[in-house]
Amino acid sequence: MKKTSLLAALLVMTASSAMAQQWKHLGDYDVSTRYFYNPKTFSVSAGSIVSVWTKTEYNVDSAAMEKEKISADMSKGTKAVAAYEEYDCVNKKKRTITGMSIEKVNKADLDKTDWLEVVKGSVEDKLLVLICQELKPQK
Repeated sequence: MKKTSLLAALLVMTASSAMAQQWKHLGDYDVSTRYFYNPKTFSVSAGSIVSVWTKTEYNVDSAAMEKEKISADMSKGTKAVAAYEEYDCVNKKKRTITGMSIEKVNKADLDKTDWLEVVKGSVEDKLLVLICQELKPQK
């Protein structure tokens, strides 16, 4: 029981510090959904498993941001999901380790999931592709 409590406390501290870090704009799903990741948390293990903090902003007013010349890195939507996740780039799967969903004033913790198949064409598929592209050497 003590070990579980300690692990939970460690995950909460990790989540809090990662949420405060600088997010890098990774790409868009559509005009109102934007992806970010924290490059300082990006790590790769054997078998092309990527572990990283990601953030997805939903319902972003891209037109207003463009008009006001606001950087994509400053995107704010009506809902945000920040999660520490693992991506299996070879087998096209992902799992959530921990995280939080925030919509207006409502907050919800994300539960740890098993490895899940990523549905082609979904929001998760686009994020997996963008994260796995970060594995490739930059020119």
